[in-house]
Amino acid sequence: MKHHHHMLRHERIITSLKKMYLPRTVKDRSGRKILIKIYQPEDCANLLLMYHVFEPKGIAMGVPPLDEEVRIKWIDSILESFFNILAIHEERVIGHASFSLQPPSASPEYSIFLHQDYRRQGIGTHLTRTIRRICREMGCDRLWVAVPCHNVQAINFFKKLGFKFTGPIDSERQMVYLF
Repeated sequence: MKHHHHMLRHERIITSLKKMYLPRTVKDRSGRKILIKIYQPEDCANLLLMYHVFEPKGIAMGVPPLDEEVRIKWIDSILESFFNILAIHEERVIGHASFSLQPPSASPEYSIFLHQDYRRQGIGTHLTRTIRRICREMGCDRLWVAVPCHNVQAINFFKKLGFKFTGPIDSERQMVYLF
């Protein structure tokens, strides 16, 4: 039954996505054509491959996991309980952004990973803005992300996109975007 409810929610998101021109192609700062699309089951092997070659592993509080078996379980759990979109260049997944659907919440968790050869190219900005539009469309009132406090690049990226620090100062900081 829970799964059925989950599917209904997915349908609602998919319907709202039709208004959001996904899939769509954007150009990164190097002029490469990047396809932004909703994750489909047939993208699974391609997504696993991105995380297989992803560096540095374990960057965000131990994820993506270094151990392949653990990594596959971690990806499975994200695919199961998050809504996922991908950035694709020449048939390869090079970016993955998602927000949590389980448990349903007006304040979902956000997650984004970009392949190391595609960072600082504006792709993360496109993915984040797309996820924000979807969340706004769904009536969420905030989106939050956990960032390791030593990952200055990630912190600056989220700040630039309007996320602000919230919660206690720790080895991991929470940043939140309010709609």
